[in-house]
This record gives sequence, C-alpha cells and structure tokens, in this order.
Amino acid sequence: MKTMRFIVAMLLLGMTISVAAQGEKQWMKDAKKEEKRLTKEGWQITPGSLPMLQQIYNSYKLRNEMGMDLAPKYVFGNAQSIGTFFDAAKTAATEVAKADMVGQISTEITRLVSEQISAKQMSNDQAEAVMGVVEKSKSIVTQRLGVTTPVVQFYRKLPNGNTEVMMSIAYDLEKITKQSKGVVNDMMHEANLDIELAQ
Repeated sequence: MKTMRFIVAMLLLGMTISVAAQGEKQWMKDAKKEEKRLTKEGWQITPGSLPMLQQIYNSYKLRNEMGMDLAPKYVFGNAQSIGTFFDAAKTAATEVAKADMVGQISTEITRLVSEQISAKQMSNDQAEAVMGVVEKSKSIVTQRLGVTTPVVQFYRKLPNGNTEVMMSIAYDLEKITKQSKGVVNDMMHEANLDIELAQ
C-alpha cells in the first residue's frame, strides 16, 4: 500500500513539473513576442539592467507564482511617465506604480471595512469617518513601502526630446496586505473608531 501511494505521489509530482515546464516555455515564447513589439516601439533598457527579454520573462514568472493558499504571491504596480530627464520620469513612474499597487490592496481593505460597518450598524456619520480613514491610509502605506526594485524598467526617447519610462514593480501580497491593515487599525484607534481588521 505504501509503495502504491509513493508511485501515485511521484506521478503527481512529475505531472506538476511537466505543467510548470510547459508554462515556462509559453512564458518565454510570449516574452520574445513582447520584446519584439517593445523594441519596435523604441523601448530600451537602462545601462546595467537585465536584458529586456529577461525582465519580461521574470515578470511573467512572478505574476504566475502562487502562495500556499493558491492566491497570487505578488501584487504588481504598473506605470508609465514622461519627463524632461530620465530621473524625473523614473521617479514619477515609481510613485505612480506604488500608488497603483496600494490602490489594488485598498479595494480589499475597503471591502473588509464595509462589512464591519454593516455588521456594527454604524450611523452615516461614523461610516463616513471610517471610510475617510481608509482613504487617508493609502498615502501612508505608499510612503512606508520604501525602496522598491522594478521588475520591468524600460525607457524611450520621444520626438520632442522628453523621456518616457515604463515600470512594473512587485511586492509580496501578504506583506503589503498586513502592512495596510496595520496602518488602518492604527489610524482607526487614533480616531476612536470601533473598527479593527484581523491581521
């Protein structure tokens, strides 16, 4: 019986590895197509960064990585920004990408808070105060993210001399969710509002 279980387990493991290998082949094929399209549009990499194909492939790989609960492991923030200089465009793109990422998490936080507002049958004034706190928490969470490393970072020179930067950053979904809930809980406590999100 133990031998049979072992054989079944090994077959399942083999199938899983085979499916993953097929997925990686498809990601590489898609990454090559995307690289060709972006290069044709004038996008290029910054000196010292990974090759364009590798950045795109890494992005696909991270986007498909799952946690123990089979939920996505990372949340992504994407942005494009134009500036007179590369550094200005990069800084703006970084901040927009962070805000994009926090906005995605904020949607889940808003849902959880709304459920508590309904369950506690709060008045309209209390509910408005609670939702105001949730809205304010976005900027604090964005600031607390600190330094983020782009998964994808390309730039191109525009005909008018400006530089456009395309960026995608990834952050551990569990970590940013926990951080967001912590900020909301702290702000609710400071405002004497009876809402607490489970960590």
